[in-house]
Amino acid sequence: DNMVIVNTSRGDAPQVVMYDVSDPRAPVAVGTWSGAAGGVHDSQRRGNMLYCAALGDGFYILDVSNPASPRVEVHKPYAGAFCHNIWPSKNGTHVFTTDENSGGHLRVWNVTNPNDVVQVAEWFPGSSGSIIHNVVVVGDYAYLAHYTYGLVVLDVTNPEIAARDAYDVVFDVFGNRR
Repeated sequence: DNMVIVNTSRGDAPQVVMYDVSDPRAPVAVGTWSGAAGGVHDSQRRGNMLYCAALGDGFYILDVSNPASPRVEVHKPYAGAFCHNIWPSKNGTHVFTTDENSGGHLRVWNVTNPNDVVQVAEWFPGSSGSIIHNVVVVGDYAYLAHYTYGLVVLDVTNPEIAARDAYDVVFDVFGNRR
């Protein structure tokens, strides 16, 4: 695959620009999208789907099978949103988001029905005022970069486990294990 995605929050530019980099010396813009209030801070592409973190506007999932005409499949605004980062589960039925603000934490959303996206779980590190940065999901594990806790690895085999203590904390930077 030779597509590279660039995101921006600048008001005078498209929020998402898709480039064909088949010739890395001459990238060609093949599509753009704008529509999020405040821009797109981060995105992750899997196949024809582009998962976009839109800060105070929640998140979007775009179908980019035709990059010249991206189509919004999901827009999920939510109370207290500062959606800094988004990552799909291995099968695409859920997305994991991080709100990079005081008390920000990991949220898990079921996205199987684009018309009824619901938050099904969340994970807090346990102290108020802590701030999460990013999440990356590889297989059954969520790797969380956290300002206070460093690296935390969660077993998310079942992403709908609702209680924070129900997640298996495999590792954190301070060597705490369960």
